Amino acid sequence: MTINTQLSLLVFCSLALSAADSGAQFPIRDHGLWGYMDAAGKITIKPAYQDALDFSDGLAPVKIGGNYGYIDSKGKVVLAPQFDEARFFHHGIAPVRKGKLWGYVRSTGEFAIPLQFEIARSFQDDVARVSIGGHWGYIGFDGKFIIPLRFDGSNGFNEELAPVQVGNLWGFIDKQGKFAIQPRFELANSFGEGLAEVKVDGKYGFVDKSGKIVIRAHFDDAGEMSEGLAPVRVGTKWGFISPKGAFLISPAYDVAQHFNDGLAQVEIDKRMAYINHTGKIVWEEPK
Repeated sequence: MTINTQLSLLVFCSLALSAADSGAQFPIRDHGLWGYMDAAGKITIKPAYQDALDFSDGLAPVKIGGNYGYIDSKGKVVLAPQFDEARFFHHGIAPVRKGKLWGYVRSTGEFAIPLQFEIARSFQDDVARVSIGGHWGYIGFDGKFIIPLRFDGSNGFNEELAPVQVGNLWGFIDKQGKFAIQPRFELANSFGEGLAEVKVDGKYGFVDKSGKIVIRAHFDDAGEMSEGLAPVRVGTKWGFISPKGAFLISPAYDVAQHFNDGLAQVEIDKRMAYINHTGKIVWEEPK
């Protein structure tokens, strides 16, 4: 066994143990109902919801009776179902939609930022992207604009940069709203571990923070680099590559999301599953 292989195994084992120790919970689907499991694939909250999203700040949005509310890690409802849509908490507030407008709510149910946005997303790097009149900008925790509504599209800040669209092209801005990487991509997503997926001439690759393409654009789709792996699609199947662009998990999945707390959600023959860093299935949706 080479030193590099030994180091990789140590990293994977460390991440797996970290996920188990952290008490991470993952949404699962069983015959149309949603619940949660732990990193070992053991059911922690019995499937009973119409929809369920990831935990953040100890709370998760779930759909009950046609509306979204929030539960804690034990499955106790802490914010009654009352929203048409709901997303993740960050620093104690989360974006929710009532009717046509979005605002930000506290876990008490009190609005921290009133309903006023056409679209609102969770805070990332302490700022949140919002849209009014088809244009996007970024707000702080007080609801005031840090970067005004002037972009045609946007994604979240991560590692101090955010992808934004101007006309038909995407680039990356800093928190002052200045371009760190000028718009020249057909599409761009947020940075993860120093790399961001971009679309060039109809194909996806990855750039570093200088804007240099470090993994050439030859994939049919791609996702965020996380825990040393990024999902990419070749033809109709997804696999996972390293930061060097080499396949660590061969393309075999119909759908794949990025790794989080040691696991990645994938889809195989229309069945939801979770895999670990070696590609081993930890949990699979019952038939």
